[in-house]
Amino acid sequence: MKLLILFVIIINSIISFSQEENDDYFNENHLRYEDYIYKDSIKAVVLHREGWELSYPALNINSNERLVLSFDEISNDTKDYYFKLIHCTYDWKPSDLMLMEYINGVTEDHISDYKFSFNTVVDYTHYELRFPSEDMQITKSGNYILLVYEDGDMENIVLTKRFFVYEPLTSINARVERSSNLNLIKSHQEVNFIVNTNQLQINDPYSEIKPVIIQNGFWNTRVADFQPNMVKDHEVIYNFNEKCLFTGGSEFRHFDSKDLKYQNQQVREIIFEPPFYHFKLYDDEERRFKIYNNDDDINGKFLIKANYRTNSSIEADYVHAYFTLPVDAPITNGNIYIYGYLTNEQFKKEYRMTYNYKLKAYQLRLMLKQGYYNYEYVLLKDGETKADATYIEGSHYETENDYLILIYYHGFTSDYDRLVGYTVVNSVNR
Repeated sequence: MKLLILFVIIINSIISFSQEENDDYFNENHLRYEDYIYKDSIKAVVLHREGWELSYPALNINSNERLVLSFDEISNDTKDYYFKLIHCTYDWKPSDLMLMEYINGVTEDHISDYKFSFNTVVDYTHYELRFPSEDMQITKSGNYILLVYEDGDMENIVLTKRFFVYEPLTSINARVERSSNLNLIKSHQEVNFIVNTNQLQINDPYSEIKPVIIQNGFWNTRVADFQPNMVKDHEVIYNFNEKCLFTGGSEFRHFDSKDLKYQNQQVREIIFEPPFYHFKLYDDEERRFKIYNNDDDINGKFLIKANYRTNSSIEADYVHAYFTLPVDAPITNGNIYIYGYLTNEQFKKEYRMTYNYKLKAYQLRLMLKQGYYNYEYVLLKDGETKADATYIEGSHYETENDYLILIYYHGFTSDYDRLVGYTVVNSVNR
């Protein structure tokens, strides 16, 4: 009997330690080659092409395009932030290139563009960075990590964001169809495409060409390492490939917090209890067994905007948004999270919903900057790193999705993965 009790105590200790270790993982400050926010005070991180806030972070190396990084820190003072760019392989590992091989000019620089919030109940400092610049120019295509760190100390990381630079040496003819697998025809979408490589000197397209597909810019949907069905002259053909199948999902849920006085989409009640505005949203519902609903969305992104303000970047306030998802009983083998660009694709404790037994519902409060937000509910099962959106949201072949297609080239004499093709194909607007 004593042995049994001792065994139970040991097992419980291991489980407890494992949970603490998992939670502590998110507090460790080691560099991740992914989108990640390392400081709790950093909010509303966005990276997009200059001139289009809802664009994906892609640059044509032969153009004058620039990317814009913006973020806030909940604080009424400024910090000394620096940034640098890190070149990566096609599968997001540090490449063998040295800094001076892919950067002309300075290799790290200071973020000097900042403004204090104006006429808001929550004080914050807004930072912006535009690059490349005359002082820092990118000379190689491929995947990149934008690293922001504090006080010139690269061990003191603030955030990391992924982006890519492409050289348009291939053309991509792509289309999104219903799944050719009859068992998945109602729930999945299939990406078929042909890559024209006549501007490249390719010896073996099966090993030198590496295609990657990403749904709606969410990196955890990335599929790679699949072979073409056929090679014909200068055409590399990828048709009816099982690895190019994606769950269609459902259109993203959304709510509008642009107005602090009047309830917009999905907002049931607005209450001001100093020092915060509280946005009580209407209860959501499970959609797993519902038919497809054609509802416009922005594919999981968010747009910062405050009505009746001239500069939303510093005049939009931070509010508390309350999410409620009624479910008859709590899930025993995992957790429900709010997911989308608003949570930076992360599964931190602050994005994990709590089950209210009295209301029979999952609930969560998030602090968000005023704007228009897309989101969904996902299930992250215990011990897994990839969440399942279909458990709550369902999946339909009709759903409108973007698919980013990236073509990498690594020849026998190459010393890095070149990104030689990039396009975005939509499942509805072809």
